[in-house]
Amino acid sequence: MTARLAATLLAGLALCGLASTARAERTLSAHPLDLVRIGDEVRLLVEVRHIDRPPEEPSGLSPRDCPGGDTPVDGCYRLRVFQDSRDLGAVPYRLLGGAGNRDVLLASYRLPAPRDGDALIDLDVEIDGFSNGNAGEHFPIPNLPGVLHAEMPFAFLQARSDDALNAAYRRLRLQLGPGRRDEAAALQAAQRDWLAASRKACGDPAGLEDDAAEDWSRCQWQRDVARLQWLRTRAVALGIAQRR
Repeated sequence: MTARLAATLLAGLALCGLASTARAERTLSAHPLDLVRIGDEVRLLVEVRHIDRPPEEPSGLSPRDCPGGDTPVDGCYRLRVFQDSRDLGAVPYRLLGGAGNRDVLLASYRLPAPRDGDALIDLDVEIDGFSNGNAGEHFPIPNLPGVLHAEMPFAFLQARSDDALNAAYRRLRLQLGPGRRDEAAALQAAQRDWLAASRKACGDPAGLEDDAAEDWSRCQWQRDVARLQWLRTRAVALGIAQRR
């Protein structure tokens, strides 16, 4: 083998290595939870899930402000937004924190008023060589609630998780039916115990305002997400399928 041929082969192998390193694994999913617009200012709440991890396993990322731009930042996702037929690039956001294998991001950016017929948003998320497998999925903005208060994102998240938890609990009770009263009674007792434990862990929300109310919402949201997964696991153990 000549020296030139060896050098060419080594260069090719190096390029292949770089290509495989740059190719992100599709182990995330990203979904918009809500979007509100005040003039040309947009607030977008995004949920990122690590679908390759168990539901109860956190990402390990801490709350922080993450800048926009394509330069990787340790501890931050790169959140690229496509809205109203415009590529907005990687936008800045606040990493609010997580519950189980999901993190929540609150992005802030400016965008001129939408044009007629523009009502879609796409998300492209990446971190440490991992990206969202649903990149390119179109989410209709009119389907989002449009009720987010940018200063109280955890209140929104907790209300959403509370609705999902109550629906899952009622569905499981109904699916057990009259022929499984002992199991239904045990489920009801377990739910009462969990509610009491939640009040002890997060406190009483009555009369709370501003930061104190948000702290309670954050605590209860995280407990709701974990409890929802417990109900799904319990449903499987009881031989009942639960919608995710």
